[in-house]
Amino acid sequence: LPAATTKTCSSGTTATAGSATIVCEGGSSVNPLPSFLSFFNRSTAEDATIIANGASDSVSPAIVEFYGITCAGNATVIVNGGTARGALGVDLSFYRNASAANASFIINGGINGGSGGKLSFWDGALGGTANVKLFDNGTLDLSNHDPGTVSLGAIEGTGLVSLGHTNLIVGTNNSSTIFL
Repeated sequence: LPAATTKTCSSGTTATAGSATIVCEGGSSVNPLPSFLSFFNRSTAEDATIIANGASDSVSPAIVEFYGITCAGNATVIVNGGTARGALGVDLSFYRNASAANASFIINGGINGGSGGKLSFWDGALGGTANVKLFDNGTLDLSNHDPGTVSLGAIEGTGLVSLGHTNLIVGTNNSSTIFL
């Protein structure tokens, strides 16, 4: 797709999270199975608030994924890092032609030695006009995206950006932000 291409949620969606609040918990030694939230088959997060928590020890964090023709809509997604030394942060991933649309993403770093949360774009996934806030060791990872460009509405905060071989265009929502 061309660099300026954005994708909005289509009227043909088959499932929506609506305005729900969804909390995905990371695993721990007490409960080793983390929460797993996936959007498939023309589904959208719409106006939901999604909070995904990292692991509390060396077990798996919560996982949130958008596959294929899916859309984050206008959702607010908070991705938290691990909460102990060696604990993994959440990985929020967009695959194929999934779109971040106009969502707001808060990617927090880990605490007490935990790794940060991560927002990843794979394959031909689209950033749209999404607003991304990265803090501490929270990461935006484009290294597995197809060669070309990912566009985002805004990036702000103090986190990390891994471009790989992908170009990044910021400013598709015409807002003014600061990224250090």
